[in-house]
Amino acid sequence: MNELIVISKTKVNEQEINTINARELHNFLEINTRFNDWINNRINEYNFQENQDFITLTENLVSGGSRKEYHISLDMAKELSMVERNDKGKEARRYFIECESKLKELEIPQMNELEMIAKIALSMNAQNKKMIEHDNRLNKIEDQLSSKVDLLKTLPEIKEKTERMILNEYIRAVANKLAKSPEDIWLELYREFKYREHIDLAARARNKSLLRNKRISRIDMAEELKCVDKLYALAIKMYS
Repeated sequence: MNELIVISKTKVNEQEINTINARELHNFLEINTRFNDWINNRINEYNFQENQDFITLTENLVSGGSRKEYHISLDMAKELSMVERNDKGKEARRYFIECESKLKELEIPQMNELEMIAKIALSMNAQNKKMIEHDNRLNKIEDQLSSKVDLLKTLPEIKEKTERMILNEYIRAVANKLAKSPEDIWLELYREFKYREHIDLAARARNKSLLRNKRISRIDMAEELKCVDKLYALAIKMYS
């Protein structure tokens, strides 16, 4: 794997995490806006938090001046890449996902069983705390990026049905056609959706269930995230 952007270890909020220099990402994405304007606008627009999503350091220049550098987490780097909505952004986001996978492979063999349990527990706790904060941010990004599928509006006889009802009917029809159970078709669809959209509906539903103290299904989660139309469009591609 070619190194597109250097990834380094940085201490953020008393925890050492993998980060990149935002200035390098800005250069890679070939953004015309001045770096300082771009990073400040993105931080304000998507509510990134200092000492959580990024830290700032002052770098002394050879010329005698200084400038502020932003070291950002890989999660923040992926979001910044995604919102650019261009080929360079997609390339950068895929690179960060692949780097995370490679780094995890390198880290796991170096930990004993107790360290692994502790790391997993800390990670789960951190993710649960951040889930509520991230929900609004992710919903905003998904609303901006989602291309609404308007296929159903051309069918007068189903105008009064919800997207969820229509998707459910389609899954049952596919299951009947393929001689499979609807549950098997749903599992295939959720698995492919996670792979394509990088949204784990099962994990999010579990977290929501814990927070609300009631069972939230994956399709309930899809409705909250306003992505049932994406599920339906993907089902059409998979089984048409």
